[in-house]
Amino acid sequence: MKSASTFFARWRVRFSYPLAILVLWFARPTPHSIFWGVPLGLLGLFIRARAAGHLHKQKVLTVTGPYSYTRNPLYFGSAILALAAAVATRSWISAAILGMYFALFYSIVMRREEAELRQHHGAAFDEYALAVPLFFPRLTPAKLSFVGPGSFSFDQYKRITNIRRLSDSCYCSLCCWRFGGCVCAEAAPAVFSGHATKQLISSCFPSVKT
Repeated sequence: MKSASTFFARWRVRFSYPLAILVLWFARPTPHSIFWGVPLGLLGLFIRARAAGHLHKQKVLTVTGPYSYTRNPLYFGSAILALAAAVATRSWISAAILGMYFALFYSIVMRREEAELRQHHGAAFDEYALAVPLFFPRLTPAKLSFVGPGSFSFDQYKRITNIRRLSDSCYCSLCCWRFGGCVCAEAAPAVFSGHATKQLISSCFPSVKT
């Protein structure tokens, strides 16, 4: 099981490149679908930004901010971004690709990271795991017997993520608008070339570092 989780953790970024191309290939966006997808995408980006500003990786157990509602707010934000992309593409095939990718890779990655956190933080993590759900957030912040670093740090946010994702998401929406509702064979050579490919992949698959 450990070797399988290591494989999925290592290959989730590499697999996302061809899958992103498939998502865009089957996409049939319209102004209406983009209108509904963009607010969801902004919500996902906001959740990820809040989570990144609180996260301290393995140094301490982060239990404040979004982490008092769900143990994986970064991945929860990514799931909303994937949902936003599925809505914007207006394609059941694209939505299925996004859903299967996230469900397969991230469920395994979350369990792997959970084991690492339990190894590092022991009883503190056990208490945290009992109070806070793995993925879907609780309605109220958890109250624990210990307190971690509590304030949002923009410097920490910049270390964890990249503000360029906001402009990338806007770029992805503009590309969908530009191609008049579909990413078809005639448009694909232009869309999937050079810097445009990296930006599109980055916005649709936030875990990818291009």
